[in-house]
Amino acid sequence: MTIKLIPSTWETKRLTIEDLLEEDIHTVQELYNQGSYIHQWDGGSLDEQYVNRCFTEGDLPPNGTKEQFRIQVIRIKETGLIAGILTTYHGYPGSETFYINYLYRQGIS
Repeated sequence: MTIKLIPSTWETKRLTIEDLLEEDIHTVQELYNQGSYIHQWDGGSLDEQYVNRCFTEGDLPPNGTKEQFRIQVIRIKETGLIAGILTTYHGYPGSETFYINYLYRQGIS
């Protein structure tokens, strides 16, 4: 069976979602850090290397492969501003499952 992966670039009426570029790692890590308040509920801690690790290795489930993982940035079409992060995995826990690892979008006025 072939898993149909989320496209490298896709869009909504107001947003463009695209694969993370290496030059955006620092900016996206800062955005990830803004969402660190989630750890007061999940018991985790801030991962200072999360975005770099996702870019280089992926945030993989047991026996996962990087080919099925994506880290993407959410941009405001009007301005090009990076406003969010989406990390996903295709094929976990079932072969046809689309799993959202992490989703964060900052509030924009």
